[in-house]
Amino acid sequence: MAVSEYYNIDPVVVGVRAFSDTDAPRVVNTASYPPHAIGGLVWGKHSTAGHRALFQYAQGSNVSSVGQFVRVQNGSAVLATASDFTNYLPVGVACAPLTNASQYGWVLISGYCDFAKGPLSSIAANQAIFLNVYAPVSYTSSQSNSFTVMLGQPGYMSPF
Repeated sequence: MAVSEYYNIDPVVVGVRAFSDTDAPRVVNTASYPPHAIGGLVWGKHSTAGHRALFQYAQGSNVSSVGQFVRVQNGSAVLATASDFTNYLPVGVACAPLTNASQYGWVLISGYCDFAKGPLSSIAANQAIFLNVYAPVSYTSSQSNSFTVMLGQPGYMSPF
C-alpha cells in the first residue's frame, strides 16, 4: 500500500491533486505564494482499505523521502528527531520528499498510515512511537518501507 492510494474526500477543498505530489510556489506580480493555504487540512480516504486520514499542507524543509516522520512546526514539515519522542509537537508522516522551502506538500497527521518508514530496531505491537503515534502491529527493520502506524491528533474528528 502507498500514499498514492489516498484520495481527497473533502467537499470543501478543491484543486487537491494526489497527496503524494509536491508543489512549487506560484508567482503573481513577482510575489511567490503557495498553491494551497499553509496549515490547511483535507480529509482523504484509502481507495482499497477504506480508512480515512487527515492531511495537512506544509512547506518543505529537510525531508528527503516519503514516509519519514516529521513534526509540523510554523507551517513547515521538519524531519522528526529523537527529542520529538517526548515533546508535545504534533508528528505526522510525509507524503512526498519536501527537501527545501521552495516545495510544498501534504503530511498525514491523523489516521491510518501504511507507508511510514520505520526505525532500525524492532517494535512490538501496540507500542507508542511518539505521543500521538503508535504501531498497531509488530515491526522489524526489514519492513522499513511498509511500517503501519496510527496517528491521532486530539480534536480532529472526521465529519464523514
